[in-house]
Amino acid sequence: MLPAHGEKCPRCWTYSEAVGQGGDVCLKCREALAA
Repeated sequence: MLPAHGEKCPRCWTYSEAVGQGGDVCLKCREALAA
């Protein structure tokens, strides 16, 4: 297991550095929501 970085995405519960840095969800969810 890799150490968790960033905040937990409220949509998929994956830790992502993208969450909390100007984004509410991780990059995968951001792409899914934008599609």
